[in-house]
Amino acid sequence: MTQSHEYMLPDDFTTRIMQTSPVGIVVLDADGRIIIANQRAEKILGISQTDARGRYYNAPEWRITALDGTPFPEQDLPFHRVKNSRAQVFDIQHLIRWPDGREVALSINASPLSDPESRFNGMVATLEDITARLATENRYEMMFQQMLDGFALHEIITDDTGTPVDYRFLDINPAFERLTGLKKDAVIGRRVLEILPEIEPFWIKTYGSVALTGTPETFENYSKELDRHFHVTAFRPAPGQFASIFSDITRQKKSEKALIQSQQRFLTVLNSIDAQIYVCDMKTHEILFMNAHMKKIFGKDFSGQRCYTALRAQPAPCTFCRIDSLLDEKGQPTGVHSWQGWNPVTHRHYMNYDRAIEWTDGRMVKIQVAMDTTEMKTMETELLEAQKLEAIGILAGGIAHDFNNILFPILGLTELLLESDLIKPEAEPHLKEIRKASNRAKDLVRQILTISRQSTTHTKVPVDIRPLAKEVIKLSKATLPSTIRIAQKIAKHCPLVLADPVQIHQILLNLITNAFQAMEDEGGILTVAIKPLELEKDSALPTSLPQGTYISIEISDTGKGMDDTVLGNIFDPYFSTKAKDKGTGLGLSIVKGVLANLNGDIFVQSKPGEGSTFTVILPAAGTDEAPESNGLETPVVFGSETILVVDDEAVICKTIKMILEKSGYKVIDFQASPEAFEAFSTDPQQFDIVITDMTMPDMTGLDFASKVSKVREDIPVIMLTGYDKQIPKEKLDQMGIAKILNKPLSKSSLLEAVKDVTQ
Repeated sequence: MTQSHEYMLPDDFTTRIMQTSPVGIVVLDADGRIIIANQRAEKILGISQTDARGRYYNAPEWRITALDGTPFPEQDLPFHRVKNSRAQVFDIQHLIRWPDGREVALSINASPLSDPESRFNGMVATLEDITARLATENRYEMMFQQMLDGFALHEIITDDTGTPVDYRFLDINPAFERLTGLKKDAVIGRRVLEILPEIEPFWIKTYGSVALTGTPETFENYSKELDRHFHVTAFRPAPGQFASIFSDITRQKKSEKALIQSQQRFLTVLNSIDAQIYVCDMKTHEILFMNAHMKKIFGKDFSGQRCYTALRAQPAPCTFCRIDSLLDEKGQPTGVHSWQGWNPVTHRHYMNYDRAIEWTDGRMVKIQVAMDTTEMKTMETELLEAQKLEAIGILAGGIAHDFNNILFPILGLTELLLESDLIKPEAEPHLKEIRKASNRAKDLVRQILTISRQSTTHTKVPVDIRPLAKEVIKLSKATLPSTIRIAQKIAKHCPLVLADPVQIHQILLNLITNAFQAMEDEGGILTVAIKPLELEKDSALPTSLPQGTYISIEISDTGKGMDDTVLGNIFDPYFSTKAKDKGTGLGLSIVKGVLANLNGDIFVQSKPGEGSTFTVILPAAGTDEAPESNGLETPVVFGSETILVVDDEAVICKTIKMILEKSGYKVIDFQASPEAFEAFSTDPQQFDIVITDMTMPDMTGLDFASKVSKVREDIPVIMLTGYDKQIPKEKLDQMGIAKILNKPLSKSSLLEAVKDVTQ
């Protein structure tokens, strides 16, 4: 059994409490004099125990003021309030200034003392030095009042389930008023839904979570009611409350939005340009952006990949890369760097423009704008080819003129000999061969002029293709190597076609030459097949020609063949799979154009390793009779007119004179056009016809004809030319030129022309 002992307080218990108390304790008598003060009170009041006793609380040496330094009413002093009310008072705050000028801020709690008769007998009070606390509070208040960020203290309001539904304003700082436009007097003590009834639920929900869980939040959000963007930090200072510190970031958000819009406009502009544009990191070569046109060309977006790998199929940065030269030593852009190149991925030529720019994330990047110049390169090539062809044409025209001048007397004199009695019978066949060869040479000149684009005159006549094909084959055999053999499959009977024999010769020669070149390295068999063809309406042949009777010409080889890519471009101008010195790429395009003019068609069948077959289809002419070309000519009616003949070639003048005089005409000839014009001007009425060469020194045939026409408008002029030259009919009429004849011309052609202009 535990023995209980009554605890006895020591006699000095009260004294011990007073001396160890952390607050000052004083006892005043009924007159307000200090009769007891503990050590803490002595330190707070700045006096010793001896000085304290008998000193009045409101002694003059203690200057008592309110905390803000204004006079403190005597009736509000703790002693007077306790004495007058006989009740306790709490936290009465004021300043006491010591004689030495030091100030102490006090918080005083006091209670009245009574004698046995309940009469006021004095006061006991506790003194707390709140100087340091007030200084801290003042500093925080100053910060609260002067801080640039808005601050607000709230209490959360919940429903019966504890869900946040509203909150009440407890305090705000001046920055809150400035940033929101809401005044302190209008919000303190009021709920947010009273002030901003359309406020977004986000605010109540987020703040409620902070107040109820104590978990702070930092976020950015837009307030529609205030039309402001805010950056907010919210925390819980006490359960059920939350404080928010926020800044207005509306201008920043607008700037960000404007920047984003500007970037979007920039990217939109890049995407709308029909050029290949990409942006890459200048250190890693990583592609950051490809515009829409470039994605379409490459078939995908290579963003995130290395530019040299994705765009040029290279394992490392390109040796010609310009990235290192796009920035100077200070990191500033050095301007635009342009260069031309061929891309091994797209197989196209480009003009590239590189420069450094600041990208949307602030870093310096390379932007490249690539303009596809493939078509321009092709046009340059075509222009060069056209210029070469023009040069060839000019050369061919000159050669044709000279060659035709040589042929003219050969052909003319041969015909005169054939009609004369001067030759022996055994010489006649030889003269006919000379005439035949001369006509063949004349056709060859026409072909040269056709290929060189100097001739546009194509007379369509019924043509038997078979002898022409055999002639081309015979001509080709002389140039073929022994490793290539020609097989002929030419039908015995074929309808004629309506065409120019020279053009048919050109088509056959082009196709046979292509077939030969396809087998040039390894040899093979070149097959020429010609046969009639009845084209049905639902024919399986790859042609859109109408049904009817045609001739089919097939030129086949056993060469390397062609893939689909080559087949798709085979008839394009300047397209060629041959070396640059093996052709211009014009042959098949010319063939296709000629066939289109003849209402024919051409198509090709080929596979790699299986050779190729070109098929030409030409419509039948509807007649089985071909015109005679080398037989004796029809006799011409004789005349008696006087003819002025002008040509700078003496042999041509002589030939023309012999032909005309044999037919009864009187001829006066000149080899110099100025002398001829002088003779004509002296007596223009003595001449009935003028025959002049076109190309002559001193005065051309056209100038001569023009002058003659001015002297005598009614005289007919026949112009002779060594090559086809198209002159507008209006110009011919102005010069009085009735006919143009191409050298070399036959005797009958000359006489018929003379007869025509005199009728």
